Amino acid sequence: RAAVYIGGNLTDQGGTGATSFGGNNGIFFNGGAGTERTVGLNRSQTNAIQVGDSVGATNGNIKLVNPDVSVAALTTSGSFTVLNGSRVNLGNSTATGSAASLVAGSIAINSGATVATILGAHAGFGSTSGALTLNSFNLQLDYDGSGWTNGAPLVLFGYGSLSGTPSATISSIASGYTITWGSLSEVGNQVILNGVNIVAIPEPSAALLIGAFGGLVVWTVRRKSRKSAV
Repeated sequence: RAAVYIGGNLTDQGGTGATSFGGNNGIFFNGGAGTERTVGLNRSQTNAIQVGDSVGATNGNIKLVNPDVSVAALTTSGSFTVLNGSRVNLGNSTATGSAASLVAGSIAINSGATVATILGAHAGFGSTSGALTLNSFNLQLDYDGSGWTNGAPLVLFGYGSLSGTPSATISSIASGYTITWGSLSEVGNQVILNGVNIVAIPEPSAALLIGAFGGLVVWTVRRKSRKSAV
């Protein structure tokens, strides 16, 4: 069978026991880097899966979202690769948080590719029992408003073996929150981001109200000090 090219959203309704449907030459998510497409595959695949199309020179931009939260949003016994200029949003992990949102025979994040994840009670991460290839990449952090312990490490990838020296250009894409972080490191066959903290940004009206009351307190204290001097 020929390769399968997908430029839009993909939601698999086949069920977890359905047969892998990709072509022998792989599944390619392309369609451009500008719009994030959602991808959810209940059934386990056997194909190589790639975000971006090296032949057509077209980038891809996908977010892993599975309608069946008991399993990973994307599972393949083949390889999973994100090309330079393309992006994968790992979304959320499974409902229990014990299984990754992405499971593959091997994972390669090419230099210049972007990985995003959603912080919260079930932060998304990738896992492979094979090789993880990771060097310089872009990392984007989002937050869904659910439970997070400040100062905790964020697991990005679990691996059987590591090829490369991971380094990341990190940014926050969370709305309404400030996210800070520490260093990227490899601990116990995992790539983790240390010391992640999330702080809510006050609503503008609340900040103005605090400022107004603060000014009132200062003014009252000054008035009292003038009276006592008379």
